Amino acid sequence: MADESIEVVPSVEDGNVPAETPNVATETVTPPEKTEAVVPTEPVQELFKLPDGREVDAPTLAKEWKENFLPDYTKKAQALAEIQRSKETPPAQPVNKYSDPDYVPSSYEEIIQAAKQSALEELESREKAKVAEQRALEDAVSSQLDEVKKIDPSVNENELFLHATKYGFRSLVQAHANMRDMRDVVKKTQETTAKNIAKRADPVSVNPGATGQRPDPSQFSNALEYFRSLK
Repeated sequence: MADESIEVVPSVEDGNVPAETPNVATETVTPPEKTEAVVPTEPVQELFKLPDGREVDAPTLAKEWKENFLPDYTKKAQALAEIQRSKETPPAQPVNKYSDPDYVPSSYEEIIQAAKQSALEELESREKAKVAEQRALEDAVSSQLDEVKKIDPSVNENELFLHATKYGFRSLVQAHANMRDMRDVVKKTQETTAKNIAKRADPVSVNPGATGQRPDPSQFSNALEYFRSLK
């Protein structure tokens, strides 16, 4: 006898209804919004226009003037140093055996080493002179600025360097005096212009004795006499 398979249909009456699958609440996860990275903005540097048309920042402006001032300052410093040296007794120089025409080096190696040593000493001497010159220049510029600030504590150094560069001043003190004089001239010119404009607009000031009011046309026999009275 063949096996018969009986299909059981689930029903409430038979009690074989499978338990309901519990509903699991699912939470919708919203991905975070993409935010653009904030890039810090650098402060805008003030630029100054040089006579040759270039626009430079404040440090370059000061450097430009110092480079123009350096040759004149160096010439004066060298002249003073020469005068000072002439008043002093020169120190005794060590005897250089290579200056003796009768001296015979022991080897070529000795000659090469002597040449190297001489070149190094010359290079070192030039570097020391360059550093000393730059230091003296900075001290001179600082001294000039201190002198200017005694006269004008609120002076704008950038404007001063720009004025000195523009008009070719080798002295910041002279540049400041000239800059101040030019400002005074501009200020006086503006004040005089403003007074002249106000005077032209005031009929009483232009015509002494005038009341500042237009005459009544009815007081004149014709238009020609009226217009003549307006002059």
